[in-house]
Amino acid sequence: MSARKILQYALTVSLLVSPVMQVNAEQLAAELINVGQVTEEQQELQLEDVKEEMNVQQLVELVEESSGEELESAWQSGTPMPTPRYGFGTATVDGKIYTIGGSTYELGPATGVVEVYDTKTDTWSTVTQMLIPKKASGVAEINGEIYVFGGGGAQATSTVQIYNVKKDEWRNAASMPHSVYSPKVAVVDEKIYILDIPLRNFFFEYDPITDVWTPKQLPPTTRLTGRVGLTVFNNEIHALGGLTPGGYSNGNITSPIYHDTVLKYDMENDQWEDVTEMKMLTGRYEVEAVEVDGNLFLVDVRAPENSTEIYVPEEQHWYNLERLPEAEPQGDALIVDNTNIVLVDGEVYVINRFFTNRYTFDYKTPGAPRNFKKILLANDIALEWNPVYGAEVYNVYRSYSPEGPYTSVAENVYGPSYRYHIPDEDLHLPLYYVVTSENSFAESEYSDVIDYTPNTPINVDVEPGGDLTLITWDAADDREGIEYSIYHYFLGEWEEIGSTAENYFVHEELINYRTYRYKVHAVNSSGVSPSSEEVETRTIYKRILPIPRIPLSIEQVDGQVKVSWEYENGSILYYSLARGSGEELVTFPITTDSFYFDDYERESGKVYNYFLIGADENGNFKVDSTVHSIVEE
Repeated sequence: MSARKILQYALTVSLLVSPVMQVNAEQLAAELINVGQVTEEQQELQLEDVKEEMNVQQLVELVEESSGEELESAWQSGTPMPTPRYGFGTATVDGKIYTIGGSTYELGPATGVVEVYDTKTDTWSTVTQMLIPKKASGVAEINGEIYVFGGGGAQATSTVQIYNVKKDEWRNAASMPHSVYSPKVAVVDEKIYILDIPLRNFFFEYDPITDVWTPKQLPPTTRLTGRVGLTVFNNEIHALGGLTPGGYSNGNITSPIYHDTVLKYDMENDQWEDVTEMKMLTGRYEVEAVEVDGNLFLVDVRAPENSTEIYVPEEQHWYNLERLPEAEPQGDALIVDNTNIVLVDGEVYVINRFFTNRYTFDYKTPGAPRNFKKILLANDIALEWNPVYGAEVYNVYRSYSPEGPYTSVAENVYGPSYRYHIPDEDLHLPLYYVVTSENSFAESEYSDVIDYTPNTPINVDVEPGGDLTLITWDAADDREGIEYSIYHYFLGEWEEIGSTAENYFVHEELINYRTYRYKVHAVNSSGVSPSSEEVETRTIYKRILPIPRIPLSIEQVDGQVKVSWEYENGSILYYSLARGSGEELVTFPITTDSFYFDDYERESGKVYNYFLIGADENGNFKVDSTVHSIVEE
């Protein structure tokens, strides 16, 4: 609605309602548009025009809604879908949102239900069901018809169903070249692009007019990366984020990787390019996004992020918005998938099996800051957060309790970072911080609480020996008073095996050729950090003969390492001792003694592994030893 039209409505209200509301309406009119002087004759003419369109009550409601003063949140709740579903698809036609298929419970059979949400009346209705029930399908709309690609029930399919909105009729179309499940769909210039990385590494262009499927170049690294988000921005296809699954291979644990990259598809040259300036604030997968007034609006409802963000291309920057309040755990269920975002008449709607929400930019209060980073310094704490859309300044508060009360330590902070010098008397007390954003309209709610616990140790690594392992890590903070607790996974549980103020720990008295898994926590007076990434290794093993095996004894004497052993069978043996460290191997001269002094150069902090072989005078092997290791101090 144009500003001048709203002005007409506001002036009409000023003539029809009480004097108080008349003043409010006139003020609104002045704020909406600068019209100069409006004569009584002009007002009378406007009144007659508007009376034909709206009654007085509707005009009053319009003025109140236009002011935005009654809003309590940027997110406005609507009526939830009548049939809550997982894995449904969405399309919009003539201001209505069609929710198609899905399943009524997780991992359940597919349903053919199609329900329609009227955004103007906040009501739902039911239309003709699908010919074949489907869930996890790709959905697109072109020229008033809705296309449903693939998906399935128990397995993926290649079917295509088309729904004619005006006729309320379904029909089948020719099948796709391959089966797809949970594909991503984008429409550009009346052609449909379908991407299905997890199942088929499938990216095709479909022309509904010619019914022709054309294979296209997949995004790079798709053999490893799946579950990207797909959207159209500035009439170009963009792939957002993605997931590289973690796993276990050859004794090594790899954590999942959530990608923050954005790729753009060049249709003319059939290739993808990395849009570095659009790198997201954090890594994520299956993200939903739509274009709004030339900006890219993103919603990620996966716990614990629950993030709403907007990308402003003129500034080449992402900003936080107020996060979706309903995107929280619902009983035992977490919002993980099955949430769709659509654009209707310039407004963003987010639909999940639990809720229907609309985002309005009429609400001017900025969202609370999110995505914090903290660094504990000698006598300071450095805070960083993502910038908030519409914020002009930020305020920092602190408390001795996470519940508050909070007192101000900094006001009118320009920019999303602040370094606070902690008073000497508070250095060893638990401290908690919150941040707000503020503009000329209002101050936001408090952010999530930032505590003073240390950050998670980084670059955790483990080096194997024969009967020990060396676990190392880097501190993420530069602060005294931080210790580290080391945990070992044993018999299905994590157990603490030691603590240290150093950045390494030696786990001793282990068994050759056995797998050991570790994680590390940082600890201070305020609490314990989140766990580090898990690391895993297998201790070293070397064996020549099945029996017997003799143990090695190692001690450090006057800067040398004395390696000794015993073999009590009365015969003279010739012993060969070897020392390994990484790829380096040192072989000691053969001896008949039962000890050896290692005076070769050794490097502090490295693991050295010793192994012994005994042979008789004819060169026949008689004994060997377990692998015994030390960490050079």
